[in-house]
Amino acid sequence: MKSIDRIVLKEDIINSSVLEKVQNATSVTDKVNVLNTVLADVINKHAPIVNRKIVIRPNKQWYTDDIREAKKIQRSGEKKWRKTHLEVHRQAFVNARKNTNKLITAAKQIYTKNKISDSKSNPKELFRIVNGLIKHSKPGADLPQSNGNQELATKFADYFDNKIEHIRKELDNTNVSSVNNSSETCETSINSFRPTTEDEVKNIIKSMPNKTCSLDAFPTWVAIQYAVRL
Repeated sequence: MKSIDRIVLKEDIINSSVLEKVQNATSVTDKVNVLNTVLADVINKHAPIVNRKIVIRPNKQWYTDDIREAKKIQRSGEKKWRKTHLEVHRQAFVNARKNTNKLITAAKQIYTKNKISDSKSNPKELFRIVNGLIKHSKPGADLPQSNGNQELATKFADYFDNKIEHIRKELDNTNVSSVNNSSETCETSINSFRPTTEDEVKNIIKSMPNKTCSLDAFPTWVAIQYAVRL
């Protein structure tokens, strides 16, 4: 968007005859659809949509701003070393990597220590933390005694059938009080509207924040900059 030639963009908007096409539309919905379609086509001509796949991974709870900054320095040092292949830059990269690893180790230790301290009164949570540290595998689920998979599946189905039947009986025995429907209505009505003037629409458009989302047919700055023309 930043590299768009706005002079050429303005000329293409004028040449698209967007105003004439909007005026020829019959309903408000059709007018809006025509405006969005025509301007979107012009924008796509100058700035075609490019799809990029970005994997967003949430940061660990022990991740700190110091680690983030250290990683930036490490990546910068690595790029510089791979570009120059000088020993001094390689050593700077190695030192930056050691510093990052040191910060990560310290952050993990502090985080784990605090978690253990906070779980002193909760044995279940404490055991879960310890098991995670020593990488114990989770035990398999204990299944009821049965003579085979078919009998086990039947017991499983009967359990939920009985549970649903029990819930239905409880609902039938529940007394629900009737809700009083309010008969109050609003007698005031709005019968007429004053048409909005052209200047009011321009002022509203120009006062909008210069923000755009994927739902917009065209960038907000296009509407603001070319409000007079549109």
